[in-house]
Amino acid sequence: MSRRPQSDRILAVKLYYQFLDANIVRRNWLDSNAPEYQFFERWAQHFEDYENVNDSSRGGRPTSTLTPKNKELMLEYFDENPKIGNSVRQQELNIPHSIIQRLAHSLHFKSYVLHRIQAFSEADNLVRLDFCR
Repeated sequence: MSRRPQSDRILAVKLYYQFLDANIVRRNWLDSNAPEYQFFERWAQHFEDYENVNDSSRGGRPTSTLTPKNKELMLEYFDENPKIGNSVRQQELNIPHSIIQRLAHSLHFKSYVLHRIQAFSEADNLVRLDFCR
């Protein structure tokens, strides 16, 4: 559920102290989208305890690390070191791997994985010919 704006919280506290009953306040609310009666009681109690109607920050999912500052940092790093893998970027920038992948994908960069390729020698050529026969 979304938070109510501060103007609603101020009005809720004023009306609660005017009528002293949350159900009456709910019936006298300005529009048809009236909050539940617990909203009025909770904010009146909050006002008595803290003398304000500011909403405190809430726990839950942390804010994204894909901030404009981090985007700029990653873009500079992509330009400076285009051939470095994402795992190295993750360690050096201290930004989660998923964020780096998301930004790279949005910029149409292609990720790559380095593979070791075995070099063939003349002896390998003979062994391969014997295998094919």
